[in-house]
Amino acid sequence: MDTEFYRQALQSAVGGRRWILFGLPLAPLVPQARLLKKLGAEAVFLVGSGPGTGDPPDPDEFPHYALDASGSDIIAGFRRYEAGLRQPPRALREALDRFDPDHTALCLAEFTLAPIYGIAGRRRFGAAPAPWTDLEDKVRVDALWQAAAIPRAPSVLVPMDGAAWQASWKGLDRGHGLVAAADARDGLHGGGVGVRWMQQPDQIPATVEALSPRSDRVRLMPFLEGLPCSIHGFVLADGIAVFRPVEMVILRRPEKAEFFYGGMATFWDPPESGAEAMRRTARRVGETLARRYAYRGCFTIDGVLSPEGFFPTELNARVGAALPLLEMEDPAVKLSFLSALVVEVNQAMHPQALENLVLQHSREHRAGRGGSVLPFKVQEEKRVELVYELDLYREALEDEVVQANMALGPNDSGAFLSFAPDPASLSIGPPFAPRVVAAFAAADRLWGTGIGKLEAAPNPFAD
Repeated sequence: MDTEFYRQALQSAVGGRRWILFGLPLAPLVPQARLLKKLGAEAVFLVGSGPGTGDPPDPDEFPHYALDASGSDIIAGFRRYEAGLRQPPRALREALDRFDPDHTALCLAEFTLAPIYGIAGRRRFGAAPAPWTDLEDKVRVDALWQAAAIPRAPSVLVPMDGAAWQASWKGLDRGHGLVAAADARDGLHGGGVGVRWMQQPDQIPATVEALSPRSDRVRLMPFLEGLPCSIHGFVLADGIAVFRPVEMVILRRPEKAEFFYGGMATFWDPPESGAEAMRRTARRVGETLARRYAYRGCFTIDGVLSPEGFFPTELNARVGAALPLLEMEDPAVKLSFLSALVVEVNQAMHPQALENLVLQHSREHRAGRGGSVLPFKVQEEKRVELVYELDLYREALEDEVVQANMALGPNDSGAFLSFAPDPASLSIGPPFAPRVVAAFAAADRLWGTGIGKLEAAPNPFAD
C-alpha cells in the first residue's frame, strides 16, 4: 500500500474546514499549517506559545496570535500557555471570531501536556480523554510495565522525605546512584524538568528541596548506564504499528544532580538485538494500552538501552517530540495528524502498511537536532555556520563547506539554542549526543551562553 489511502483519509477530515492550529511556538507551526493547506484546509489560524525562533508567519497567509508562555522553566512556561488556551484573552477571542464567525472551526494540537478540549468554544479534533493523559504520570507507569509483562528496573515510590530516600538507597543503587522522578501533582512534565540524578546519598537533601515545590512523592530507581532512547508506537483500530528507535540526547552535568535535555536524532543505529527488544516492548505496551484503556493514537516509551537490554523509564501517552524525525514530507503520512484522526474516528488504518512506510522512510532519511531553553533573555536572534574539526565545532570560514547551523534566539522562558547539522556530514551508526556536546561548547565559546561542561552517555556498544 502506498500513501494514497492515508492521504484520502486525512483529506476527508481536513478538507474544506477552517482550522485552529496550536501547541508550538508560531514559527514552527507555520510548516504544519502549510501541510494542512495541502490537505485541503480552507484556512488556518495559529495560536503559538510565543513567537519562537525562525521566520514569523505572514498574517496574510496565516492569521495568528502568540500567547504568553513565560515561566521559570520550559514546563512552567508551557503550563502558562495552556492556561491561556483554556481562558483565552479578549484579544485572542476577538481574533478567532473574525477568523471563524460561525464557530465551526476545529482545533488541532501539535503538542500538549494537559488535556485541552478546545479554544474559545471551538472543539479540539482528536482530543484524548483524561485517563489517557494520566498514564504519563511518572509515579504510575510501573503498573503499565507490569501489565504488559516487560522487563523493567526496580523502583519504589517515596514521599518527599529524605529519610525515606536514604532508606531506599542501598537496595536500589547499582553503583551509579539513583534517579528521582517527580509526580504529576501540578501537571505533567518532561524535557528533564522534574527529574534528578543523585550520584551520592549526600545529594538527597538538595534534590528533595528542588522537587518538593512541584510534587508530593517521587519514583526512585537506579541510574541505568546505557544510551537514552525512545521508541514510538501507534495504536489503531485494527492493530499496532511500531517504528524505529530514536536517540534521545539526555546529557549529564558532572557537577550537578540533574540532566540536560539536548535534542534527538535517528543517525544512531542500535544493535539489532537491542532494536528488536525496543520494538517488542512498544508492541506489548501498545496492545496493553488498547486492551486496558481502549487507547488509540501515538505513544512513546522513553528508556535506556544497555548491554543487558532495554529498560523503559516513562511513557508519553501522546505524540512524542521526536516523532517528526520519522515522518515523510508527504502530508499524507503526517503522524500527528493521523494520530488525531484515529482518536476522532476509530477506523481501520492498516497498521502493517503504515509501519512499513515509516520504517522504510526513516531508514533512508536520517535526521536530528539539538536544542535547549537557556535561563536568560536575548533580544535578537544570532546565527552561525559551523564546521567540525578535531572533535570540536568552530565557525566556518568563507570558503568552507558548512556542516551545521546554530542559532540563539528569543524564547518566552529564556533563550532558545538550536543546532541543526547537515545529515550528510554525519556518519550513520554512532550516537549523535557527542556532536550536541561539541555544538553547545561552541555556543559557550562564541556567545558566552554559560552552559558549562556537559557529557554524553558512554556508548556501551562501541567497537
